[in-house]
Amino acid sequence: MIAASLLACRLCAALGARIVMTVSAIAGSAMLPAPGVARSPTTLGLLLIVLGAMVGVMDVAMNVAGVTATRRTGRAIMPLLHAAFSLGTLAGSAGTAAGQRLTPSRHFVIIAVICSGITIGIAHCILVEELLKMPIDNGHSTPTPLKRPGL
Repeated sequence: MIAASLLACRLCAALGARIVMTVSAIAGSAMLPAPGVARSPTTLGLLLIVLGAMVGVMDVAMNVAGVTATRRTGRAIMPLLHAAFSLGTLAGSAGTAAGQRLTPSRHFVIIAVICSGITIGIAHCILVEELLKMPIDNGHSTPTPLKRPGL
């Protein structure tokens, strides 16, 4: 998730948060049922790494979109986004409780379809930020986050 988050910054700068968030949310949703079909711990681990990467990319893109909304509206949007994320987690827990009579595979497929549908339905509402031009590396660029002394 952390490694993918570092890549997500570049993806958002190049493609925009709306595209990155939409693709990663749909890909992450599609990955939900996959751990249920894993036949070995190695396969399960690899599938969870991919799922974690999609969540990491989506998280960065959501925050970029939140910053864009804050700048455009002049209001503090981030606390509302984080509260909505928590409410979504509670709703997901309630959905899990409601799906107790389903097999895990069927439950995850249903959740994946619902999450993908919601993502597609709201994608057009995500504000599009100005795309940043990626600086050309002339040997004097800022060090990567992991090479900064403060980290």
